[in-house]
Amino acid sequence: MATLQEKQEDRLRFIRRLYEKTDGSTFTAATSGEIGQELGWSDKRTDRALEYLIDHGLVKHVSLGGQISLKHDGVLEVEGAWNNPDQPTAHLPPANIIMIGEMHGSQIQQGTVHSQQGVSSSVPSVDQLLAAAERLRALLPQLGLAEDENQEADAELATAQSQLRSPRPKWDIIRGSLAAAVGILGQLGSIATGSAELTQELEKLHKALPGL
Repeated sequence: MATLQEKQEDRLRFIRRLYEKTDGSTFTAATSGEIGQELGWSDKRTDRALEYLIDHGLVKHVSLGGQISLKHDGVLEVEGAWNNPDQPTAHLPPANIIMIGEMHGSQIQQGTVHSQQGVSSSVPSVDQLLAAAERLRALLPQLGLAEDENQEADAELATAQSQLRSPRPKWDIIRGSLAAAVGILGQLGSIATGSAELTQELEKLHKALPGL
């Protein structure tokens, strides 16, 4: 029998996959059975997650044959989960439960709430990365970079931020963009107050990402 935590995680994985398949549109349908197959689930497991999401007004049936679509509240909950990945929504657990597992190339991290905190402490959160990138972008005009270097660093940081805000962040792109930005800014030393410290912070977060 599935634990409460496993059920909660399944609901998040299912509605996230539905969001991905429909691009977050309430007017586009997908098949519940196909989502279950893509997740490697049994029909019983798929139906259990779907039943909860329908009962709580996040997903709706649109036609026979298992066609379903997101409701407006479902869109808001998925996007809320990914905008604040450390916090649960009204009906979904923290998105970091899934994000951290995927970053390590594994399934969802199981265990108690305390074990989840232990995992997240070794991997930088989306909020940490976004905050460091935002502070560095704000400092760029003060760093005395050549125009092309300034534009390149800003573009790399903006790319990383865009991916971090995505419901489906591409971690290879994030790693590459942060590495490029660190490479440019790391040559500056302490030209501007706080720039060296921020660059070191971003480099530390970058190196903590899996796959390096």
